Amino acid sequence: MSRIIVFILMGLVLSGFKDFPNWSQVDVEPAYAALAKACIHHKPTRQDKAFCIQFWQKKLVSAQEKRVFFEKRYIPKLLTENGLLTAYYLPLLKGSLEKSAEYSHPVWGVPKGMQKPYFTRQQIDQGALAGKETPVLWVKDRVDLFFLHIQGSGRVELPDGKVVGLGFADKNGQKYQSIGKKMINEQLLTGEAMSMQGIKKWLRANPKQADRILWHNPSYVFFALQEAPAAIGGQNVPLTPRGSIAVDPKEIPYGTPVLIETTLPDEKDPSYLLTIAQDTGSAIKTERRADWFLGAGAGIGELAGRLKQKARFTILKRKGTVNE
Repeated sequence: MSRIIVFILMGLVLSGFKDFPNWSQVDVEPAYAALAKACIHHKPTRQDKAFCIQFWQKKLVSAQEKRVFFEKRYIPKLLTENGLLTAYYLPLLKGSLEKSAEYSHPVWGVPKGMQKPYFTRQQIDQGALAGKETPVLWVKDRVDLFFLHIQGSGRVELPDGKVVGLGFADKNGQKYQSIGKKMINEQLLTGEAMSMQGIKKWLRANPKQADRILWHNPSYVFFALQEAPAAIGGQNVPLTPRGSIAVDPKEIPYGTPVLIETTLPDEKDPSYLLTIAQDTGSAIKTERRADWFLGAGAGIGELAGRLKQKARFTILKRKGTVNE
């Protein structure tokens, strides 16, 4: 372990995967699948095109073959030992294509002729778009709608049981402000209650104060209706559950594999995750932040809401040619 510490302190490129602890324990399947989607959906550069051609020619099947794929084509390099890993997911809301007493909260598409910075969250909630734009659809719960904005994409179950997708389309250009930090500063929530679930519970229990808290964040997200309920990331690639992460693309270019060493909630032993940088987010800034996409399903939102872990990030830099 002392050898690893020397590499960390000096910030040097690791000599190979043999210097990364427990590389053999890393599940490479999600990251490999994420790269596969990028080669299908992303418009590649000349270098990426050559990489993708060989990627498809190999037709790797086993986990060990895919592990060797990364070993042959990438070199690990420590990015930060002081990272923070959070998580996001694809939420499911109840909604309708028609407004009603039950479904009264609008989901807006991109306003025509929008110039940034545009109306704030408070102005939009108070009717700035009413009569000027037509909502994409209407949802039942305004708190869930707020967190849809935080996640950036989601699914909506209509009254007939059909599920449609909502994809990120644009933002209003206002600076993102954390309502969690505001609630901590005002001592509204402390300790274990400071999670997505805790914030939702507080907002619903205190409806008279909900506006004041929600409007603290002036940033507003506009959505587009999607036939397939899939999350599309900033790389314009469908995200892969547990294989995609949101990063600051100024620090970590899209398509970069990132090895994450962390300890997940309720676990004592470290976890080693291999992910691909394919998305971004308003709160994801600097090389020390990453947001892990967990997908959709029962319990996923609960885990994502609690995940806020210290982590070590190691990027995998592609070797000079794909044949190395």
